[in-house]
Amino acid sequence: MAGQHLTREAGLNKYSGSLLVDAGLGPADLTLNATYSAVQDVKIATRGMPVTLKQWKLAAGLSATLARDLLVDGRGTELTLSGEALVPRDGNSIPLDRKTTWKADASLKFPITETTQVPISVTWTNDPNNLTKSRYVRGQMGISYDFKSLVQLAKGGDKPDRAAAGGGR
Repeated sequence: MAGQHLTREAGLNKYSGSLLVDAGLGPADLTLNATYSAVQDVKIATRGMPVTLKQWKLAAGLSATLARDLLVDGRGTELTLSGEALVPRDGNSIPLDRKTTWKADASLKFPITETTQVPISVTWTNDPNNLTKSRYVRGQMGISYDFKSLVQLAKGGDKPDRAAAGGGR
């Protein structure tokens, strides 16, 4: 819970409350978040009275490592799914037309060597501004390197320590 209530400054009050859940589900990790907020806004005020914008923000994420040892020994394909929705709850009390917006992301990282992986990601949204804000307007595909594992391999280590390198489970 958080809040700001000002008695001498009109139109700057803010309140929010959140529920956060993070759980391991076998080989996957799940995150669920829900936040309700009410914020006064004097920029869109009518007749000098502040308007209160109310909304729910819902977010969920799932991550897992699949197909371990299929492409590279000791490594698996990393899958990440996430979604987010912003749901206005203003009713007819404000002079704005605010719509529910949502965004869903899917990402796969395929290992091709002990230290290299190819990431692929896709974003779906009903808000074209989400893509511009996130700089996802152009498609990107690349290769990422695990430099900690490269150092271990250079020192003559057999297999990189995935936990120390921050990857895998």
